[in-house]
Amino acid sequence: MPRFITGDELGNLKAYVSTAMDGSIKVNCSELLVEIDKQKSIQKLAIAKSTKVASALADGTVLVHSLSDEDNLKLSQRHQWKESRLKTGQSFVGLAVSEGGVYSCTSNGALRSTKGEELQHNLTVLPTRLCCWRLSPDDRSFAYGGEEVEVSLWDTERTFTHPIKPTPGPSEKRKRGSDLLPAETWRARNVPNDSLSLRQPVHVTSLSHLSLSICGPSTAHLIAGTNDGHVRRYDTRVARRPVADWRSIAKAGAIKAVEDGHAEYEVFLSDQASNLFALDLRTGRVLYGYQGISGTITSLACAPHYVGSTSLDRFFRLHGTASEASAKAGKGQTLEKVYTKSIPTVVVWDSSYEDGQSSAPDDDGGEEDQVWEGMENAEDEGDSDDQPSPNPLHKKLHTG
Repeated sequence: MPRFITGDELGNLKAYVSTAMDGSIKVNCSELLVEIDKQKSIQKLAIAKSTKVASALADGTVLVHSLSDEDNLKLSQRHQWKESRLKTGQSFVGLAVSEGGVYSCTSNGALRSTKGEELQHNLTVLPTRLCCWRLSPDDRSFAYGGEEVEVSLWDTERTFTHPIKPTPGPSEKRKRGSDLLPAETWRARNVPNDSLSLRQPVHVTSLSHLSLSICGPSTAHLIAGTNDGHVRRYDTRVARRPVADWRSIAKAGAIKAVEDGHAEYEVFLSDQASNLFALDLRTGRVLYGYQGISGTITSLACAPHYVGSTSLDRFFRLHGTASEASAKAGKGQTLEKVYTKSIPTVVVWDSSYEDGQSSAPDDDGGEEDQVWEGMENAEDEGDSDDQPSPNPLHKKLHTG
């Protein structure tokens, strides 16, 4: 059974451990860090190898703890620093922990890499008005998006060795969208104009990397949710425009959160109401949804066969991914829920089960990855439509 870690609006950290008993699921909650301060509201949370937990707080503080469960689950603080470039009204939009260190990114584009026990800080800036930032599973790249900021992919190492200038103000001349910035390897292009020939606004609200088995492990596949409730899938090796643009997926408002599921072709989404549902990456069709949620989902975390969610109604919920029969009925099952007293803001899965065994996917790309290695990238410079070049793998993905 999986274990999830949550942070809340008062700065508390809690662990939720699931156990199966007599054919039912029981979720036990244990407090890891107790705070009562809204200035320390946890905006982002990240965990690596089930032992290193990083949290980004509303006051700009980043905390790094060690998680030990030799006797009882326990946190011990290792490091602390403050992001001085975070201003009033701004927030953290991304946080990641890896072997390369701790990475944090704010809505005003302040990117920081912190490495080693002596806290070696590397700083740089990205475009402003960001809404989401995600580090790739292999740490070699990251992606971001925001308000009038298209989805973009960057080389992690080069970003800190080739810094860019801050984004120009409204009165200054902006760069053409086709001009990549230093260390930027790919940038999406806006979808075509609408039926009235009007430009469609860019507002990316959520973002996740995808792992598609037919293409092997790769950082080239991205999925993004928009403020208009649309969901777009990108293949950065094929085109700058989305290879799939599914419109009005959200039932209310924007796509609040999007997370890649562990089942093939399955991704989980939430909107600004109380809707949580699974989407089929082949067709863009909603597979099933979950009932009984009375608050907006604030965060999602996916584990094999399970999904953890936090919401404004002050509940942590453990959901089961639907079987084929349940999916046909259009309903997923909420296995257990725990009232949390304060509003939980973020949840992560610690990549292990209760017995401590890792459930990380196999990194072997296999023969399918070799197929991609032998293919040439499509050139889209000057192509007004940026349509994907035909290839059998994409046909297989769309048709199933």
